[in-house]
Amino acid sequence: MLEVRNVYAGYAGKSVIKDITFSLRKGDFLAILGPNGSGKSTIIKVISGILRPLKGSVIFDGLDILSLSSYERARIVATLPQTVRFDFPFSVEEVIAMGRYPYKGKGQEIVEELIQRLHLQELKNRKITSLSGGEFKRV
Repeated sequence: MLEVRNVYAGYAGKSVIKDITFSLRKGDFLAILGPNGSGKSTIIKVISGILRPLKGSVIFDGLDILSLSSYERARIVATLPQTVRFDFPFSVEEVIAMGRYPYKGKGQEIVEELIQRLHLQELKNRKITSLSGGEFKRV
């Protein structure tokens, strides 16, 4: 279960979001809607532990998200930013393997399984920098 409790967050000590509270159970979906600058990205950063709230807490399965190491958070939280820039010509397969970093063992087996399940075989050896926008989002 994910619980966001009375979260205030912002930048330079100024709140962008104020008193946000909600909880989600496994299988729930949540849409965050609002105009530009309303704090949508800010709440995502707080939930993922990238941004420390000014006040309040984020609890995942009974643990405060900020009590976890970045390694532990990486095993339970993933975010996809609006834009991503890759300056190095990694292959699609290498980028998928990077997502396995916080896990131990069976790395290559799972990467191969993911490539199959996501129908990425034709992109596997392509450089990430050569993909179209749509292809990139699939990866």
